Amino acid sequence: MPNTILLRIDALGLEAFQAGKHPLARLAGFATGEQGAFIDWLRGQPGKTRYRMLVDLADECHETETLPRTRGADRRALLGRHLAAWYPQACYARADTLAIDRKADTEQILFSGLARPAGVDVWASALSRAGCSCERLVPASELIAHALPGPARLIVCRSRAGMRLTLVAGHAARLSRLLEHIGSGADDDPTRAEWQHEIERTLQYANKLQLQAGEAATEDPGGHLQVALLTAGPAHATEVQLHPLDPLGADSIHITDSSELLLAWLARAPRKLGWPGPSPDAAFPLRHVRKLALGAGVLLFAGGTGIAAMHWQAARGAEESRAALQRETARLQHELTELTAAHAGLDAPPARIIDTIRLVAHESGTAIMPLDVLRPIADSLEHAPGLALQALEWSPAPAGAEPALVRVRMNLSSAAGANAYAAIEAIVAHLARRGARLIDTRADAGGDTQLELLLTPKPVQVQPR
Repeated sequence: MPNTILLRIDALGLEAFQAGKHPLARLAGFATGEQGAFIDWLRGQPGKTRYRMLVDLADECHETETLPRTRGADRRALLGRHLAAWYPQACYARADTLAIDRKADTEQILFSGLARPAGVDVWASALSRAGCSCERLVPASELIAHALPGPARLIVCRSRAGMRLTLVAGHAARLSRLLEHIGSGADDDPTRAEWQHEIERTLQYANKLQLQAGEAATEDPGGHLQVALLTAGPAHATEVQLHPLDPLGADSIHITDSSELLLAWLARAPRKLGWPGPSPDAAFPLRHVRKLALGAGVLLFAGGTGIAAMHWQAARGAEESRAALQRETARLQHELTELTAAHAGLDAPPARIIDTIRLVAHESGTAIMPLDVLRPIADSLEHAPGLALQALEWSPAPAGAEPALVRVRMNLSSAAGANAYAAIEAIVAHLARRGARLIDTRADAGGDTQLELLLTPKPVQVQPR
């Protein structure tokens, strides 16, 4: 393998390791805010050095949605809209197909990415300013899912960033939590109460995700998803050990730092893993454009000086336009990074907050108050003293009716000698004046009468003539 440097990013900063050695050789480390020193260090590396980046941050977000099947430009536009709704920068996100239902013509898509990308964007921008490019930008959860495929289970691992809990199903990570305040110390182990509590919390949520997806989960005797502790082998970082872990028991397994294991997987990661990043190899197409322009210039010069001069001017104008566009793109990316960093404290994207507020307002507006139903029913029964209410039930009106209507069913019994038919007519007429609409009325074998109608909880205001 050519000279490759592995970069690991977490909330504490960035570390650089030399790939191809066991154990990995640590080359340098930079704390948060030391991007200038990182740029100076990059400029001192050989020109053909390749860089791969491991992102170990707590801002990973996974969402699963079922969408209609589309193809071509329609599919790209549909996925782009959903990525923009979940993640502020699409360059730190991706969409993967989990399953296809050909009968329903739907597709289950897993969206994954960074909800707050400011922590990785500052280091990626520094790499770009130093004239280098990153050929891999892979989150820790995706490396774990790629290296440990299989039945659904919860993988527990530790690094200096904290304890990471990842739900792996098949070849995909469905959920990943990084607890920065737990497990960052060298002596932390899963017997501590904090570990047990967080593992149990994550396990409950992971079980709900598997139940919603309708997937068969590998369970332990307690009825939970399997929990496995990830540790590195004693000889080499590439030796993997998975220890079954009982979240409710008192396991006493010392958990080792998995950073070297993740970096070893990163060194062998295929091209399909990871995110595209902010500027994937921008210099590559530019070199080909220059070669094409030079070849076209030679051919046009052979055809005539005038034609060659005309095409040369056009190529030069295109080159200047391209450079201006690149400068404008870099400026906008810088502004977006500053804006994201200034609003990094938000718990969710603004679009998600607005949708949640609208949903709560809609549900509150469609609520049925019991007194709004009981009051008109009680008033109507006063106009029919010969009837007694045996049963009453109500529910929201069916789809297609006005949202203010309530579907009411009541069973009425008549006293001996009373005119039940006239009393029923009196109740229906009284409720009709309040805007009610009769749906059905029938009598059973015991002499009771069942009424079903649509009722307006708020009385209808009748305008005087």
